[in-house]
Formats: sequence, C-alpha cells, structure tokens
Amino acid sequence: MKLKLTEFSTIEEIKSGFMAKFPYLKLEFFKKGHGAEEPSAKSDQLNPSINLNTISSNWKTDEIEISPALTVAELEFRMKDLFGWHVQVFRRSGKVWLETTTSDHLTLGELNEIGKEHSTPFEEDKLIDFDYD
Repeated sequence: MKLKLTEFSTIEEIKSGFMAKFPYLKLEFFKKGHGAEEPSAKSDQLNPSINLNTISSNWKTDEIEISPALTVAELEFRMKDLFGWHVQVFRRSGKVWLETTTSDHLTLGELNEIGKEHSTPFEEDKLIDFDYD
C-alpha cells in the first residue's frame, strides 16, 4: 500500500489510509519520540486535524510504501527518517487500543492478525465442553 502525501494532507488522512489496510491497528502522532519498548506520553499526542507539513522537519518524499511485511519498528523509523514524524502503532484488543511497546519486532501483518483474534467474539456454539472424569 502506498500513501500519497501532500503539504495539505492531515494526520487524520494518514491514519484513515493506514486503518483501511490494517483495521486492527492505528497510528498516533506525537510531539516527541519514544525510546525502544517505551510508551509515548498521552499529553504529547497531536490533534488529527493538523496538516502534516506543520510537523515535518525533514520532508524527503511524497509517498510512503507500507506493507504487511514491515515491522512496527521499521515503520516508526521510516516515518521519523522520511518526514520527522514521531508515530506509535496501537493494536486493537476488544474495545481498547493498546500501545505497542513490546511487540515492535512483529510485522504489521502479524500484529493486525493478533488484533483481529483479540477483537473477535467467541461464538457460543463453537465452544466445546468436556469432562475430566
């Protein structure tokens, strides 16, 4: 998947494009970066209506290729390297979004599948009871 970017693109447009490909993941943009396996501060989260050019310190391209084989760490690094953006990937788990701090080594495809598994309700008739007697 390629995300096309212009100076008028907003954070929300990037987030929506990303979630169209990975419905159980989301991107959040922050004022500051975070260390390996560290969360980002909620107070540093940027408003989704902000234009991307206002938060870019080193805009190097007008598109980014995002594939399911890309790891979370690689995506976060590319966003910083190509645009100067501090992003964090979140994974859906039921009705909540979990910040990925210890799963940055997983690919986006793997993490999206985990999110799907953790967000799909069990079907009652598919559960099997058995006795240990």
